[in-house]
Amino acid sequence: MSPDLTQPLLLRRRLLLGAPLLACPAIRRAHAASAIPGVPTDRRIRFDVLRNGSQIGTHVLTFKLDEDHLDVGIDIHITAGIGPITLYRYDMTGTETWRNGQFAGLSTVTNDDGTRHRVDIKRTGDGLAVVSSGFPDQTLPPEMVPLTHWSEAALSAPLLSPQDGQPIQAVVSPTGSKAVALSDGKSVTAVGYKIASKTPVQDWYDPTKIWVALHADAKDGSSIDYRRS
Repeated sequence: MSPDLTQPLLLRRRLLLGAPLLACPAIRRAHAASAIPGVPTDRRIRFDVLRNGSQIGTHVLTFKLDEDHLDVGIDIHITAGIGPITLYRYDMTGTETWRNGQFAGLSTVTNDDGTRHRVDIKRTGDGLAVVSSGFPDQTLPPEMVPLTHWSEAALSAPLLSPQDGQPIQAVVSPTGSKAVALSDGKSVTAVGYKIASKTPVQDWYDPTKIWVALHADAKDGSSIDYRRS
């Protein structure tokens, strides 16, 4: 959920997908998934989203590699409530694209508990052209990347929100290693990072640089956790 993905339930996705991420020779060999930090060999990352220990949704990323092209599919669905009564709903679908080791564009559609957002971003000669519902069209600096959390290597680039296309601010600090739980009851040792922003978030990455966990405290005081499944 990335709620607070620059927004809702979980967080305003403030983990940077750093410009340095794919800007290296290994990324240009995109036909080899294992050569790209953060991309699993099975090209899929799936999380159960938990609120106070109970599952309320899923967050799935799928990676499509074709030579120097990388497309990341985003599919987030979260529903929180009491019994049959829905109190909060968050859905985001979209695609993040990288070409020749460089962030090339993003297209997302989001329903943040009834508030609709649509974003289209394309790289141009002047930077990143952003068309976002509810905001004036603008061109952002070319080094910015969307905050989609999947790469540890992305923690140094300026960020923009994948929900509304607006610049976001964050201070990222390493928090050391710890064992984090997976959905199957097992655990994995992972390196953590605290992302300080309007909604503080913690992310963890395993020794192979794969995103394996997330924690955030929601605005209502509840605890939000991602469990890798």
